[in-house]
Amino acid sequence: LGYAESEIIGKNWFDSFIPPLYRKQIKEVSTRIFKGELESFEYNENPVLTKSGKERLIAWHNTILKDESGKVTGHLSSGEDITEKKKAETALKESEKRYHMLFDLLPYGGDVFNTEGIIETVSKTSEALFGYSSSELIGKHISFLLDPEYLPIFKKKFPLLLDGKPSSAEVVMVRKDGKKLNILRAAQPIVNESGKVKAILALNVDITAKKKAEEVQKKLEKRIQQTQKLESLGVLAGGIAHDFNNILTGVLGNAGLAQLSLSPASPALNNIKKIETSAQRAAELCNQLLAYSGKGKFVVQPVNLNHIVEEMIHLLEVSISKKAVLKYNLAKNLPAVDADITQIRQVIMNLIINASDAIDKKSGIITITTGAMECDSQYLTKTFLDDELKQGVYIYLEVSDTGHGMEEESKNKIFDPFFTTKFTGRGLGLAAVLGIMRGHKGAIKVYSELGKGTTFKILLPSSTKSASKISKHVSKGLKWRGEGIVLVADDEETIRAVGRETLEYAGFNVITAADGREALEKFRENYDKIILVLLDMTMPHLSGEEVFREIRRIRPTIKVILSSGYNEQEATNGFVGKGLAGFLQKPYRPQQLIDTVRTIITKK
Repeated sequence: LGYAESEIIGKNWFDSFIPPLYRKQIKEVSTRIFKGELESFEYNENPVLTKSGKERLIAWHNTILKDESGKVTGHLSSGEDITEKKKAETALKESEKRYHMLFDLLPYGGDVFNTEGIIETVSKTSEALFGYSSSELIGKHISFLLDPEYLPIFKKKFPLLLDGKPSSAEVVMVRKDGKKLNILRAAQPIVNESGKVKAILALNVDITAKKKAEEVQKKLEKRIQQTQKLESLGVLAGGIAHDFNNILTGVLGNAGLAQLSLSPASPALNNIKKIETSAQRAAELCNQLLAYSGKGKFVVQPVNLNHIVEEMIHLLEVSISKKAVLKYNLAKNLPAVDADITQIRQVIMNLIINASDAIDKKSGIITITTGAMECDSQYLTKTFLDDELKQGVYIYLEVSDTGHGMEEESKNKIFDPFFTTKFTGRGLGLAAVLGIMRGHKGAIKVYSELGKGTTFKILLPSSTKSASKISKHVSKGLKWRGEGIVLVADDEETIRAVGRETLEYAGFNVITAADGREALEKFRENYDKIILVLLDMTMPHLSGEEVFREIRRIRPTIKVILSSGYNEQEATNGFVGKGLAGFLQKPYRPQQLIDTVRTIITKK
């Protein structure tokens, strides 16, 4: 206290050495102890005044002195100055308080666990992140929050932390409600003065949204790559089909004309029919190439998928393996879709053949199911051909089989041209389905499990119109006869020859031209005599569109039939509203040419 012993003895303890603020309270307690009303405190703390007037905090250890009769005669107290110790404790508490405040203010979840992995402290952010209160987590092992799949990572990293090395890892942690979170967890050892690790501080950054965004981005990039691949292959397929169709027009045309020049008893007739059949198969392959490229012939009208399936029942049943059974589950009152009947028939046939191949030599069931469903954007993004399809009501047709199914690698390649899980040269079946659905602004969903089977589900937007009746065209063949001059313009000599011979056989006089410039010159020479022009789309010097524009300027009423190896929609795009009389898709047979000419000429 700064006093000499002589300065203390004889003075009143309370009045001289106890600060005024505490004096009355301490004096009253002491008086009651002396009177025997209170038991003495073996330990207490109170401030005292030093000689300089400063307060010091003293920790007292007390003993009561009594006489032989038990009367209290005095106190024996020894004191320890704990002023600095108390200041240090207070400073530590304030530091811990500030630490907890900062810990709770962190934007990331935080926790502290000891060297045994037991959680000691949890931040408010972690409480919110994981859905647990601090009391529910403190005392639990840190692995309590980890997805079991990630325990090996913890076991690998934990020894590094105990060695004083910081560590981080992407893990999955589980909320109280069971929801899994992607967490970037960074841990830092806390060491004491001697450098020994006494605890570990960990920060938890929730990267769930980031991971989902990355997954979406990867899927988008994959979809873009797939789209670019489809577009590139589509351009190639479309170009090949166009050139091949020109060649096949000559083959089919000459085969048809050859049949006309032979008697029914001619032994060559059967061979010519075989040529015609083979050429027709090649033409069908071209159609599938065009379908894959999204440039097939589309005549869109409101149709009912059930009606198309019902019309095809016999054809489907003879097209599948004898060990496969076809079952139908067609929804009643099915809304219409805007589609090309021929193309949808091709889709159904290709899917059925694919299902039959999947069943192979064993017995199995193929089921065709139709229905309507509401598709949101989330569902549509998980389909093939998600070209920003609009959500709404879609009509679906499913073809399911009980075949061998597919692993994920095969599933990702099934729409590649000529890809097969069985043998080479299978064709464009599913690739054509993809192209047709792309052309119809539809989508495809594929479900498959190895050993259990596969389901292909095509989705088409519901139409606001009623379905049209499916009608069959009846050709009058080569019996019809016409008259007048027809101009045939095509840069392929074979096609010009077929056109000339066919039309001459039907009674017409024919003028031919090998390019656009020659076609225009011959039309100018005979513009008042020519009754019809058969015009190729792509020719040297002047294109079909340029020739059409000029001859219509010379004679606005002239009837023009456009012919092309491309589909009608693409080929006639530049002729819309300009008076084109008709379109003839290559390859065509002689009777198809005459049917088209007859329809145009006799049309009132």
